[in-house]
Amino acid sequence: MKTAVFITLWMYCFLSPVSPKVEKARIDKSRSDRVKTTPLGKDATLNCVYTGNPPPKVHWTKDGKKLDTNCKYCVQKVENMDGVSTLRVTPYRDIDFGDYKCRARNRLGFGDITIKLQEDKTKNSTQCQRDRIVARDPRLRLEFLPRCNANGAYHVIQCSIHLDTCWCVDQSGHKIADAVDGRNGKHCGEKPRDMKMVAIIVVIIASVIFLLLCDYICHVTKQKGVINFLMHRTNRRLEYEKLKSKDKASGSKRQEHSVEEPQ
Repeated sequence: MKTAVFITLWMYCFLSPVSPKVEKARIDKSRSDRVKTTPLGKDATLNCVYTGNPPPKVHWTKDGKKLDTNCKYCVQKVENMDGVSTLRVTPYRDIDFGDYKCRARNRLGFGDITIKLQEDKTKNSTQCQRDRIVARDPRLRLEFLPRCNANGAYHVIQCSIHLDTCWCVDQSGHKIADAVDGRNGKHCGEKPRDMKMVAIIVVIIASVIFLLLCDYICHVTKQKGVINFLMHRTNRRLEYEKLKSKDKASGSKRQEHSVEEPQ
C-alpha cells in the first residue's frame, strides 16, 4: 500500500507540468540596435530584443509621443515576433531622424532602450533630388513629383503627376512661366501665334481695301459712292463757311457806314 502511494506521488511530481518562471519585462540591450544610419528616403530597421513573463507588450515612441503604426499614411511599421520588435522607418524628411524609444512592459515591470536613427550624408544630394524624395512622403499626398536632370539639377519643365498642368522653372525650381504646347510636346519658348486670328485680321484688312478701291472707282466713273458723298459734303461745308464769312464782312461794312452818316 505504501509503495503504491509512493509511486503515485512520484509520478504526479514527475509528470505534472512545471509552472513557467515569472520574469519582469526587460530589454536585451546587447542584442538590440543602438544606432542606425540610412540615407534620406531609404528604409531602416530598428530591432528591439525583449524578454519577460507574462509576455510583455511593446510600443515605440519618438519625442515622447507614441507612434501610430496602423495608419494608412504612416512612415513607420512595427512587427513583433519571437521576442523581437522591429520598427521599419522610411525617413522622407529631417524630422524622421532622431531618437526612437522601444519600451516593453508587463505586470511585473518594464524596460526600455533608445535607438538613434541618423542620416547617411556620404552621398551628396541636390535640392531637386531631396525635393523628389520629400514629394514621395505619403503624409503629404502631393500630386507633384519634381523632375531632375542626370546631373541632379531641376528639369526646365515640371508637370503634375497627371500631366494636365506643366510649367517652366529656373535653376532653383521656382516657376517662371507656363509651358506651352508645340509640335514636339511642351516647351518653354514663346507661345506660338494664333494663326486663325492672324488670318481673320488679314481678311478684314483685305476686305476694307477692296471696298475702298471699288468705292473710288465708282466715284471716278459715276460720281457715286461713299467717297463721292464725303467729298460733296466737304465741298458744301466749305462753301457754307465762305458764305458765312462774306456775310460777316458785309455786315461789318454796313455798321461802319451807319456810324459815318450822322457826322
